Amino acid sequence: MFCGNCGSEIPDEAKYCPKCGSHVAGAGTYQSGGGSGAGTYQGQGGSGAGTYPGGDSSGGRGNAKPANKNRTIGVIVLVTAVILIVLIARLLLGGRGYERTAEEYVEAMFEADAESMMELMPGDLTDALEEEIASSEWLGGTDAVYRYLNMELADSLSSIDDQLGSGWDYSCEIIDTEDWSQGELSEWIDDILYDYGVNIEAREGKTVTVLVTMESSDGLMTEEEEVPVPVVKIGRTWYVGAD
Repeated sequence: MFCGNCGSEIPDEAKYCPKCGSHVAGAGTYQSGGGSGAGTYQGQGGSGAGTYPGGDSSGGRGNAKPANKNRTIGVIVLVTAVILIVLIARLLLGGRGYERTAEEYVEAMFEADAESMMELMPGDLTDALEEEIASSEWLGGTDAVYRYLNMELADSLSSIDDQLGSGWDYSCEIIDTEDWSQGELSEWIDDILYDYGVNIEAREGKTVTVLVTMESSDGLMTEEEEVPVPVVKIGRTWYVGAD
């Protein structure tokens, strides 16, 4: 009979191939394929049959495992590449940009949504402002602070109702951006530390001017207002800097 691994002829009673050392208990018959250099191995059970390259000591059954291994490695490489792309994109794109920060702040202002306005500020500064407002207005708890601020914003917006009537709408457009000098940024950091006891490690600062166009419901009257929004960059995200 012949070795099922390397195709070498071995004695019928042999348990191991004297050439490659493989166990041959389940070996079958190896038939040469002629001049093509390939042969066909037929195992005893039929299901293990396969084609072996002539002279290849790996055998037909051994070819399936390297193929599966290569497929697994390929999947791992693909997943790793996708993860790297996502991480690089996050690193390059960063967090919220200064334009989006300024626009969201102004929109929250015109929606009388004080909580959304405060969420756009650095966390430590938000906490300090909440405490200051609560103590100065004799308010208890965060909910009371935001109810108070929302009422103040609504009172300010009511003057627009007097001019344009109810149902007016608005749109926002950024018309100017001015970078802060390092001295201006340092001064802002010092002011926040002095006024609120909060040390903000900002890397950059800008003043973004947002043009708000308000229009009456019938479209016959419009009003415009320029809103300057100070923003600072902390890490990779821009925040509103209270002044």
